[in-house]
Amino acid sequence: SLLDFQYRGITSQMDKRPLAIISGGETTTTVTGSGKGGRNQELAVKFLVTTKLTGKWTFYSVGSDGIDGNSDAAGGMVSSEMLLNSELQQQAQKYLLNSDSNPFLRLRGGAIVTGPTGANVMDIQVLVAE
Repeated sequence: SLLDFQYRGITSQMDKRPLAIISGGETTTTVTGSGKGGRNQELAVKFLVTTKLTGKWTFYSVGSDGIDGNSDAAGGMVSSEMLLNSELQQQAQKYLLNSDSNPFLRLRGGAIVTGPTGANVMDIQVLVAE
């Protein structure tokens, strides 16, 4: 499929740095608890716990309308620096099980809060690797 082809193309470039990948569209998520967050924040936390990237990187996922789920954040940001704490991935998994990505990101300075923008174009994801 075209998506598989694009994915192979992107992953084949991951060792070439610096690198920036920008994507758009809306992801879906399955709510598994009573926590606070939204699809962009969850995507950011899931990226943190599943990435195989090495070196220095930062990943952002943000809603253009400034609203993400049931929180006041527009999205989330995670980085390779967060992985320096060996317990962080286990903590992240617990937050994800309760659909509670917002508090996880807030505690680590990764919640992106813009307030409502009045423009709902799409969600935007950005990966920057040095």
